Amino acid sequence: MKKLIGIWCLMFFAGITMAEELTKEDTVEILFGDNSKIIILVNDKEDLKKLDDYDMNQVLEDLKETLDEQQTEEKNVVIEYNDGVDTVIVEELEEDEFEALEREFESENWDSKWDNDNSDNDYDDDWSDNRSWEKYEGKKRWYSDNRTQYMSFLHIGFNNFMSDGSIVSGEQYDVKGWGSWYVAFEPSFQYHIAGPLALDYGGGFAWYNFKYQDPSTIMIKGEDEVLFLQATDDRNYQKSKLTVAYLNAHLVPMFDFGYRTTSETYNDGQGSIKKIRYDRQRFRIGAGMYAGYKLDSYSKVTYRSDGGKSKDREKSSYFIRNFRYGVKGIVGIGDVDFWITYDLSPIFSENRGPELNPVTFGVSF
Repeated sequence: MKKLIGIWCLMFFAGITMAEELTKEDTVEILFGDNSKIIILVNDKEDLKKLDDYDMNQVLEDLKETLDEQQTEEKNVVIEYNDGVDTVIVEELEEDEFEALEREFESENWDSKWDNDNSDNDYDDDWSDNRSWEKYEGKKRWYSDNRTQYMSFLHIGFNNFMSDGSIVSGEQYDVKGWGSWYVAFEPSFQYHIAGPLALDYGGGFAWYNFKYQDPSTIMIKGEDEVLFLQATDDRNYQKSKLTVAYLNAHLVPMFDFGYRTTSETYNDGQGSIKKIRYDRQRFRIGAGMYAGYKLDSYSKVTYRSDGGKSKDREKSSYFIRNFRYGVKGIVGIGDVDFWITYDLSPIFSENRGPELNPVTFGVSF
């Protein structure tokens, strides 16, 4: 039965693709098996289009039954239906005759014929998978490597506060640049759009540490606002800092000059092939946006008292905004990206603390 269904599919395809080329008293020959063929005699090409009206599986079943019943060695078996429209002839061929037909079939330039037959059709010639896409147009072949490049994972930097467009100075909440570390595990990728234009994107977990210049700085969450006070006891303060953890995401349009188009000769007769390659060692630059959601925040004070070292860690919201957003700039070459971020949203809620905008400088690997 599988063979019968396969023959019917072949007959249907041949009828559709050849109907327009048939003339009166023409034939359609379908080769199958090792030395057999099916011949459809056609007096009118319009009749051939009526093959859809017939149950070809039933025709082939009748043919099989007829052959089984006759058990004859005759070379021709004819099944003619009552309407007289179509006659199916199964003809057994001599070996040399079959080989001649086979050579004739293989000599046809079906690729060229297919291109000519479909030149006016609006087919989508793009095929894609996870790694590449190809486009065929005449004898030009276009090929692009994976458009998405893995860029970095580990991001390290240092933080500070800005107010009124300048780094904060002379206040109790002054921040040390060295020691106010930013650490993030954020997988970053780059998607190539066209030419040097690309899109850098990614996200992950980040920890912002703000280490105060005065190690005796104490943060207190009051009823309405956060207060920054200087401790007045006799402890030997070593360090005071604020840590805030975020879930971040960024989207940065880039100009990356590492993309190159090269032409190569292709050996399948289809002409040249154009490939887009990426050279990571080239210069890249871009600017975009980022946003984050606060996961946790706490303050920690380290001091020495009675000859020992102690740490006071207090977990609190300190009226820090749950959402943050800002602008990000990237400059990179090779395996390293240098970047800067600036929060457009102040770190503390409005009227709940000083108007401070975090700024971070860092490097990505």
